[in-house]
Amino acid sequence: MLFCITANYTPAAIAAMRGGKTTSREEVVSKLVEEAGGRLVSCYGTIQEGPGALIILEIEDEVEISLAGIVETVSGTGALRDIRIQPLLTTAEVTESREKAGELHGHYTAPGQK
Repeated sequence: MLFCITANYTPAAIAAMRGGKTTSREEVVSKLVEEAGGRLVSCYGTIQEGPGALIILEIEDEVEISLAGIVETVSGTGALRDIRIQPLLTTAEVTESREKAGELHGHYTAPGQK
């Protein structure tokens, strides 16, 4: 399954990366994702909410454990903040989820509904 992870760098991380003396972040992320059993699909820098990163990765086995391990490893360094994880669905998967929602319709009531 594909996931999009976004995060913003902390001021300390930005200062540490100035001058180009650090290892490519894409290389570091790729090695981490591969070690967790996944594959880095793409890696981007972002500027909308401050300097940050957007990565798309693919993980097939033990998604919850591998993905949680990746996020905990990175967040534990203190270099990133506002980490967000978004599963990415193909249009076929979206169609399948809508069909499932149709099957489940009527099996749930919101608070206050009968």
